[in-house]
Order: sequence, then structure tokens, then C-alpha cells
Amino acid sequence: AATVVGFFGAGGMGWYLQRHVQQLDNERVAAIILSIVALVLVSEILSAWARARIMRGK
Repeated sequence: AATVVGFFGAGGMGWYLQRHVQQLDNERVAAIILSIVALVLVSEILSAWARARIMRGK
């Protein structure tokens, strides 16, 4: 999941996360963390769906 998320742009989110942590901007830090978690969850769901489809032979 981390590779997929990084490929689709979450790698740059780390820079923003670090910047806002240093500025003690907790609202933005929470939003960035929630965004990363959402991206990981979506990629895991899509991966499981694709894997199940492949295993069924479709």
C-alpha cells in the first residue's frame, strides 16, 4: 500500500506534514494524517478487490 500511495502523490504529503508539525499547526497535521490514512485504506480496498477478481479468473 505504501508504494501505491507514494506513487500517487502521498510522498509530497510528508513534506507538508513535517512543515506543519514544526509550526505546531495541529489542525493541518490532523488533516494530513487523515488524508494519508484514507489513501492507504482506499488502496488496500482496491488491492483486495483486484486480487479477489484475479483469483476468480476474471
